Formats: sequence, structure tokens, C-alpha cells
Amino acid sequence: APAPPAAAPAGAYSAIITARVGGAWGVFWEKATNNLFFYNGSAEQGGTLVNATWHHIACSRVAGFHQGYIDGTRVWNNDKTGINYNSGRLLSIAGDFDNSFWTGHICSVRITKGVGRYNGATITVPTLPFPTS
Repeated sequence: APAPPAAAPAGAYSAIITARVGGAWGVFWEKATNNLFFYNGSAEQGGTLVNATWHHIACSRVAGFHQGYIDGTRVWNNDKTGINYNSGRLLSIAGDFDNSFWTGHICSVRITKGVGRYNGATITVPTLPFPTS
């Protein structure tokens, strides 16, 4: 697994979504390897992103297990019962407190409190916009 983002050389990682000020968690892309990973004090390797290609990236927590998906395939599934997602930390999308900004495009972001939207080895990637009501 890659080194934690805070210890990495400047520009080695891009933050996709984080709440790391004072600890917590984040989803990062490692530029040199194109790997996606989840970070919560230690890095958990995910899958590989292909440059210049749209990807569906999803994260979900169900029964304390944090799961990450790339294009419908689960790339990590780990027990994260100790993470407080309602911690009052600032949520950052496409950036982090250490200026590790995401340099790609983000089409949509969906955050749902209290419902684990995705679970299992694979998920169906949405093909239509999410409903607004």
C-alpha cells in the first residue's frame, strides 16, 4: 500500500473526497501508479484508474464495513467501525488540507446519510441522473 498522503512528496496524490483535518478519512488517487485508495491512518489499496476515461467511483459503509467500487466492481472491503463520519470535520471534494487537489473532472457527487447505498462484490452503475426528490 502507498504511504499516507500527509507523508508523501508534494503532488504525489490527488484527493477525491476527504474529511482529514485532525485525522479521519479520505479517498485518494496516487498519480504515479493511477491507483485509487482509501486512507484512515493507513492506506488500503483499491483499483487502478485509466487516464482520460470516465469512471464511476462509489464508497459505502454497511454494518461498519467500508466498501469502495470502481465501475461497479468492489476494490476494497474493510472493517471501519471506528470511523466517525459525523465528526464535524470539514468535508472536501476534489481537494485536501495539504493542497493535494484532484485535477480531473467530477460529474456528480451524491452523499447519503443513514443509508448504505452499495453492498456486495459488484453493483449496478447508474446510467441516469439521480432523482431530485
